[in-house]
Amino acid sequence: MAVVSAQQPFGFLAGFSEIVLATLFSAKRRNRKHEQDIAQSNARTQAALEELQTEEMRVRRLVSDQLHGTLQNRMVLISAGIDAVARSLADSGDHERARQLTELADELDMLREREVRDLSHTLFPAGIELGAVRAIQVMIDRLPPQIDAKLVLGPHLQSRIGEGFPLMPLAERLIVVSTIEEAITNALKHGGATKIRVDLELEPAADGDGLLLLGAVTDDGQGFSGGMPSPGDGTTGLRRYGERLRKRGGFLRLHLSDGGGARLEFALQLPQEFTE
Repeated sequence: MAVVSAQQPFGFLAGFSEIVLATLFSAKRRNRKHEQDIAQSNARTQAALEELQTEEMRVRRLVSDQLHGTLQNRMVLISAGIDAVARSLADSGDHERARQLTELADELDMLREREVRDLSHTLFPAGIELGAVRAIQVMIDRLPPQIDAKLVLGPHLQSRIGEGFPLMPLAERLIVVSTIEEAITNALKHGGATKIRVDLELEPAADGDGLLLLGAVTDDGQGFSGGMPSPGDGTTGLRRYGERLRKRGGFLRLHLSDGGGARLEFALQLPQEFTE
């Protein structure tokens, strides 16, 4: 009959424990490697997104400058040339053709002042380099004088402006300014508003990670029959900006204001160190 040493069970258990520990260590090492690979992939994706945003901003600025400078200057010269020809025709007695050319020159000037300048501003709003608040104020100042519009800053945002806090990234500034501009355009074009109020404030994010820039655009226009209006009614741009805000941890909501007009509310999540 075989004799089993008392040490054999302990030797078996020790060997089994070593195998289990080695397996666990190997699994933990694989998990750590997997987490590192995910972190590196996320970092590469973020870097690629930031590079794309930087390139988009560069192209926006370039095209805006070309529209505002080179193209508008060329149009001014062409208009001046047409006026000169019109005066020559008028001096020679051909008043009808002179009138037609003068009308063409006036139409060209109107195209330059309205369409080209507006397109340049849409691509790269005036004042955006100095911050979202500055760009929004410039936008409001350019509204017709019969529109009662004002920008109201909350105390927390007001206290950070000019205190050395860096501006939010340019891409985020463009989203904020474009969202507000789209809301104002809709209020005037579709709502027939005569009063518009823009509110901006900063508050801590609910998860404690960074800040939320909260914005609201309220008007006294015709409003709408509840909920987000359907596509094709002038809110397509707002839907697009809403998607961009949600991808950055924010939101966009559109509903009736207390006065019967429309009220658009939005939020954009920002790191703690940024201001406006």
